[in-house]
Amino acid sequence: MAGAACGLPAGTIGPLLSKDDASLVVWLSVGQSVVCGAWVAVCLLSVGVTATLVTPTSRTTKAMDRGPFWGLHRAVAFALGTSAKLQEGELVLDPFAGRGALLAALARRWPCRYLGFELDPARVAEAEVNLQAAELQELAVVRRGDARQLPLPDDSVDVVVSDLPFGRKHGSVEANRSLYPAALREVARVLHPGGRGVVATGDESAEILDSALSGADLCRVDTLSFAFGGKSDDAGCKAVCFAKGSGDRDLFDWSLAEAEVCQLTSGSC
Repeated sequence: MAGAACGLPAGTIGPLLSKDDASLVVWLSVGQSVVCGAWVAVCLLSVGVTATLVTPTSRTTKAMDRGPFWGLHRAVAFALGTSAKLQEGELVLDPFAGRGALLAALARRWPCRYLGFELDPARVAEAEVNLQAAELQELAVVRRGDARQLPLPDDSVDVVVSDLPFGRKHGSVEANRSLYPAALREVARVLHPGGRGVVATGDESAEILDSALSGADLCRVDTLSFAFGGKSDDAGCKAVCFAKGSGDRDLFDWSLAEAEVCQLTSGSC
């Protein structure tokens, strides 16, 4: 967009008065840390300014992306799906599906088959409403089930992508000490040999997750650390990439960690 169109001098990148005016969600990476979901207006110079990792957030798409019942932010869903390197036709499992927001966000972008389980029947009903509202019920389904006892046969899933309970809004860090090991043992059981997963957790539960992966005989390949846009939220999370019987980094997409850095200041990139 031109400088006048976004209300900033030509050649600048600056903050917005409201995130509703944002044209892009910009991802920045510094080493293994990623700042995601920063709302900015980008004013293009004649030579151009590029952002290699962006998610469109026009006003018309934001309401659709959210669904009637809110859940995981689509920017974080994009990060998990990208890192998982999803391939067409794969069966993708979310054992902590909640309202289905993650599965819905993934299904809009990657042509896979999606299955989620959620213990709370109210959340299952909300997930069904969200998927129907997005017209994704043919691609994704959320059923009632316990992540600690998945009603699936052994070696039946290609990829696991999930936003685990951080222990903030849902559950507790202490509860995760028993929940994570039980859930990861089930993940290891249902993943086929060579299958992979990307799961998010809060910084407070990261060590619990690492221990659970080791106990389930899953190979932790690497971790991306995330910080969310917004000065009021300094909470971080980690996206942990793992595989069953393999430590091959090529199973995953590392573009979020390897993207060029564009500093958001009153000057140019």
